[in-house]
Amino acid sequence: MKDKVNEICILIPSLKNEIDWRRGKTLEGKDYCKYVFKSGSTLDNIAARESSRGKRKHGGLVEECVGVDGQIL
Repeated sequence: MKDKVNEICILIPSLKNEIDWRRGKTLEGKDYCKYVFKSGSTLDNIAARESSRGKRKHGGLVEECVGVDGQIL
């Protein structure tokens, strides 16, 4: 996700201006990314695991769905 967001920011420079890049707001790591926009909206990723059940999310994308447990998803 981090690579795609950076790629989109290169293609659309105005998007880069809308992300709050301050320390503690936008988080980029190996397995987790969270982008906070100046409007207050967020874009983050979570894994389909037992620990992520019950969290409120408005959209989803599943890659490599063969390895995802259907009951948890």
